[in-house]
Parts: sequence; structure tokens; C-alpha cells
Amino acid sequence: MEDKILERVPHPWLLFRKVGDGRNQIFFDKRMIRQGKDGRNHVFFKKKMLTRGQSIKTHLSCCMEGWFFIMEYQGRCCLWNPVTGETIRLPLLGLKLKQNIYSCILSSPPGDPDSTILIFFLSDPSVMFCRVGDQQWTEQSLTGGDIESLCSPVCCNTKLYAIAFIDHRVELVGIDLNYGEGHLAFHLHGTLPSPKDCSSCTRSYLVESCGEIFVIYLVHGGKEYLEVTGIEVFKFDFLLMEWREVESIRDRVFFVDERAAYSYRAVKPETEGNRIYFTLNDRSLYSFHMQDNTVSVSLPFPDLKSPWTSPVWVMPSCSYRSSPTVDGETKHEIDGVNLDINSERIKDIVLYAECHDENAQETCRLCELPLDMLSSIARCLTFHDYISFRLLDRACRSVAPPIRIKELARNSELPWLIFCKKGQDECKLIDPLRQESYLMNNPNKSNEVRMCYSKHGWCLMLQGDGAVYLWNPFTKKTIPLPESPHGPRPCRLIIGCEFLSSPDSSNCILVLVCDLVAYTSFDYINIELGTWESDVMFDWTDLKVTQNNNPVLCNGDVCFLDLKGTLMVFKPDDSVWEVQSPFHSSHHQSFLLEANGKLLAVFLGFMGKWLKVFEFDFSDTIWVEVDNVGCKTLYISRISSFAATATREEMKNVVCVPRFYEDKLVYYCLSSRKWHCYGSNVVLDDLYNTKEQLYSGWFVPS
Repeated sequence: MEDKILERVPHPWLLFRKVGDGRNQIFFDKRMIRQGKDGRNHVFFKKKMLTRGQSIKTHLSCCMEGWFFIMEYQGRCCLWNPVTGETIRLPLLGLKLKQNIYSCILSSPPGDPDSTILIFFLSDPSVMFCRVGDQQWTEQSLTGGDIESLCSPVCCNTKLYAIAFIDHRVELVGIDLNYGEGHLAFHLHGTLPSPKDCSSCTRSYLVESCGEIFVIYLVHGGKEYLEVTGIEVFKFDFLLMEWREVESIRDRVFFVDERAAYSYRAVKPETEGNRIYFTLNDRSLYSFHMQDNTVSVSLPFPDLKSPWTSPVWVMPSCSYRSSPTVDGETKHEIDGVNLDINSERIKDIVLYAECHDENAQETCRLCELPLDMLSSIARCLTFHDYISFRLLDRACRSVAPPIRIKELARNSELPWLIFCKKGQDECKLIDPLRQESYLMNNPNKSNEVRMCYSKHGWCLMLQGDGAVYLWNPFTKKTIPLPESPHGPRPCRLIIGCEFLSSPDSSNCILVLVCDLVAYTSFDYINIELGTWESDVMFDWTDLKVTQNNNPVLCNGDVCFLDLKGTLMVFKPDDSVWEVQSPFHSSHHQSFLLEANGKLLAVFLGFMGKWLKVFEFDFSDTIWVEVDNVGCKTLYISRISSFAATATREEMKNVVCVPRFYEDKLVYYCLSSRKWHCYGSNVVLDDLYNTKEQLYSGWFVPS
């Protein structure tokens, strides 16, 4: 195939590459959101093929504004711009045996006479650099100083910064290029913030955006840490020399791949801001919406199979400008590409403002309707419209009495989702049927609270690193728990929790599973007596655990499912059963729950391509697959999983997950072996093109 040059477009591109063969590459023009023929919003991709003349054997990394550093063979390397097709040869790079390139960066575009490329290595205390046009590389060892290794370099306001690892600390470091002396100088700017959502596997990325530096944390969990269970963003304040968490990046969009992160400003209407697009090692494209804390997933090219790799981002160099035209209108351009902004939409907004008084007159006429008609209207309104309706006038309030969220939840046909992210001082209750949310303050109005578990209308909350207590969101009642027998710090990594009855009832036993780094502990407490017992501990070689693997109390036994799917049953006589998973390694997620005295396990394949339910036979100590759970609905999530009697025929013999498709709740029907959408005829083969609500669990008010 002949070489094709990518157009200069104001969009990032995705690049896929074959393992061991760099001559065949695919680029995708990322067109964020457009409306399809069916009226729904869809993600569209524009595919292009490009062929390089030489193979890329070892490394390919985007280092600045569309320029890629390519490591080929026998030390041959170059800079390559897929937009212009330009290639710049670099000196031969002689690497040592253990020097694996992790990331690189250009200090400025190659046209700058002082443009320098810096290369950072994985687990090697050195940096290699050279100016574009030089005849050899300079290697600078980090040994003997405080810095052990560097990664995630960025260029901000003509200065270079990176993440430095220093004696179990992670700091922001500034890098000065001393051309005259031929070496690099490093200046520390303080410790990076710790992510609030704890995990033993967290990836961090620096990104420059509009003259500011951000750090993005991707918190991983699940089996082999292949899932992203949380995302946090912090911004560095150069004036105060401190990091501050941000809940919104407004009109900016961050793009993250395996090695680096980039920023773009959302300009075109179909490009949505306040999102983080990222890739994992599965050729999928993920999108994190910072406002509602959801992760959407799509598959840009379903026919792309192995040995094609996970994609990286191509960031073309684009400069935005606007200028007035002859007729007085404003012309918007990016690198000479005209942006066709729909002026009719702007006129619609003006017309809406002009007719505002007319709408007020319509409101007055509405309030003149008979009270029985107003009452009928009120009964058909959603919660937020109902509140607005009550605010119209006294007559509307008389036919629409105040409504309590607790009664809404109790009368709902499905359990609700409760959302609580550490770092926010509010919890959110989500009605999955109406896709409406209701905010309430965290107990103590603290932003250092994380929800670990929910059951029987109660939530187990962790405040800071050690304070553990139970909270009922509707009654506002809290039950403090005594300090863990392992001290306050270990509670920072609570893996799971279980209690058999409501915590405010007599003789309620609570089981807490904590990750103590060297081993995993199972702690028991009688809430009424307030005393902890810790007599079950396993080291990491025996039990593979991660956050949000909740145990189950079933017929007096404490049951726990580890990442491999191995079932651990702790008997009252202190004996322990260990039952192997019905799968070897094919499942992606696993959940354990109890239903009418039966112990059930739900196993999911990657992206929900398959789902199986098993019942544990205690007499023969084996798993038995079941394809019918009768009139039950199984609700599974990382924070809570349980079975409930279905109130509608549609919801019998199904498994509900905290995911949505076009604002419709997604569930798996065990009869049809397909994914369905509540209140819709849509049928899905897998969970692509759905969005997951992070930091959430199923909740039934008590």
C-alpha cells in the first residue's frame, strides 16, 4: 500500500501497530460524538491506513505535537511526523542490556536550534539526550543523587518536568538543559499527592494543558488489575507550590495511553470537554466523564485482532484562532482548517431569550387549570420536574405535596445505586429507571470519606485512614466502630465487608477484610458489644485479593472469593475449605452473593461477552452451573451484591450491573443469554458502547 499522509485536522488520532511489524499501521480520526440516523448519539471513527518504509521493531512513542520517536534495529532511530511524512535521523543509540525505553520528550519542535530529545528508561537510573542534529547521545547517570528514576515527562511554558521516584517518595521535578556544561540539572518541586482511592496498582501521568500541569491517576483493580476502578486528577499551583484536586477540566480533554498523557481543548461542537479518553491493553477505547464519574467503552475497529497492539495517541500540532470575515461574522480556524460552527443554533438561543416572556405567560395559563387536572399532571412528572412544578405557584403546591426521597426509593421497582467518591463531601443516590440523581451530605460533611460496602440500607464508611463507621443515609444515624486491632493505618485498604443483619439490630456480626500488605486479615466484631476478633490471616501466596471483594455470611460460614475465583470457606470450628474456581483463567470479573441460604457466584467474561452463574454444593464441595434463578434478580457491583425478588416479569431470572446504554439500565437475561436494556427492545451481545457508574453500589433503604 502506498504511503498516505494524514490531513491536518483538529482531532487526535489513534495509532494501532502490529507486533514485530511496523510497516502496517492504522490511524483513526477520533470524531467524538455525532448524531446517527436513528437519532441517538454515537461515536464515529474515520479510518485511514498508512505504511512506513521500514519496520519498527522495538519502540514507538509520541514525544511532542505529532512527532514520534522510533527505535528500529541495531540502534537506528529517528523522529517521524505522520502528518507531514517528515523523518529526521538521530545518532545511533547504543543501549545496555537492561535499558528498556519507557518514555521520551522533545524540549521544543525540531525546527528550534536548541530542540533536544530526552529518553527515560524503565527501572534504570539514567537519562539519555541529544540535540536534533548532534552526532552522538549523552548519557547522564542518576546514581549518587536522590533521584532513582524518572518518567512521564512534559513540557510546560518552555520548561521540562517529570515524575521522580526518590526513596519511596514520588515528586515533581524540573529539568534544566545546560547546553554549555553538557548535563541536565534537576530541581524538586514537592511530593505528588496520594490518590484518595487506594489500590496496590495505580498509574500516574503528568499532562500539560494551557500552561498548567496536571497529574492523572488511573486506579486499577479486578483480576490482574485489568479494570480501571477510579480516576483522579490534581493540578499543581506554581504560586503556592502545592497540588489541588480538580473535579472538572471544563472545555479540555485529556488523552492517556500506556506511556503518556496529552491535552486538547474542545473546540468543535461534536467534541465534548471535561472527559479523559484512555486506552488499556485490549484495543478498546475508554472515556471517563468527570462530571458524573462514568466510564464509557467502545471498540473502534471490531475486526482488529492480534497481533495488533493497544493503540497510542497521535497529537497533531494545531493552533486555534478566530478572525472576523468581510460580512462581519467570525471565522474559526485550526491550522487553516475552517470550523463550520452552526450559526442557526446561535439564532435559536437568541429566539429562546426573546420568547422568554411568552413562556411566562404560558406558565400563568397553566396555573389557571382546574385542580384535578393539575393533580393529574403532577402524578406524571419526574422528580426534578415535580420539584419545578411545585415552585410555580400556590395552586400547584396544593396538589403536589412535598415528596421524600426515601419514599421514592422504597416504592421503586428496582434498588437504587448509591455513589460516594472519596474527596467529595456529598453522596449521590441514582434512580436507575429514571436516570435521576439526588444529592445528600456525607456524614460529618467530610470530603475524606469513602464508601466500602452497602447492605440492609446501611453503608460502611471509611474516613481518612482509620475511622470506620456505619451510616444510614435516610435516617442519618451513624454507628462508630472501635479502632482496628491492627492499628489505624491498615484500615486504609479495606477490601470487603459483610454483615448478616441490620447493624442496629441485636447481635449483628460484621466481618471486615483488610489488606495488610504482608497478609490479609479477616476481622470480626459484634457491633452491640464493640469488640474485635482477628483469628484468620492469610499471606499473599495463599489468597489473591483486591479491593471490593466482599465476603458472604452463608449458614454460619464466612465465604470469600479471591481474584482467581478460588472459594475460601471459613467454618465455625476454625477449619478452612479451599475450592478451586470452575474456570482456569478465562473470567474477567467474579462476584459472590447469598440467595435464600444458597451461595451463588457470578462470573463474567471480558466486556460481558459471556456470563455464568454457579451454585456451591456444600455437601460435595463443588460448583454447579445454574441457568435459572427463578423469580430472583441478582444485583452485582464492586461494593455490594445481593439477590432480590423481582417485582416485574421482565426482571425475573436476570443479573443487573451498574451500567447504562442510552440512559437505560443494562441487565443480562439468563434465559436469552443476551444483554437487555430496561424498558427498551435493545439487545446487546456484550457491554461495548455502555457506560459504567464508578464508585457505586446497589442500595435498598431500610
